Amino acid sequence: MARSCSISAVGRNACRALMVRQADATTLGMRSTRIQDVERPAAEALLVRVLLEGQQCNVRLIRLGPGQALPPHRHGISELMLYAVSGRGELGSHEGSMPFEAGALACLSGDEELRVHNTGAGELTLLAFLAPKFPPA
Repeated sequence: MARSCSISAVGRNACRALMVRQADATTLGMRSTRIQDVERPAAEALLVRVLLEGQQCNVRLIRLGPGQALPPHRHGISELMLYAVSGRGELGSHEGSMPFEAGALACLSGDEELRVHNTGAGELTLLAFLAPKFPPA
């Protein structure tokens, strides 16, 4: 039986608790996580981690410190939606570079080279949504 939750009726926190309870997550096949719960170990220069994985897609959390950049790379058959959660950076392509800051969303095909550089004074936090899963199984 599917459960729904009215935010106005129960309140946002009660709704969130209902939706992520382990029993419901198992029953519904739903999983949930929070970006702020992922800590960057001090020894890591940059953080790239699978945040959540589905059967046909995955989401990676990327955190770049000031001046850091991801090594240029491609994602093969996987399409990429890249969302800037916080910070300020630059997104590069074969056509040149463009500002990429909090609230920005970009879509890249798997054969396009991804180049991201943190140009801000603080951390640049990104979510990378990949479908199908990358790397492929």
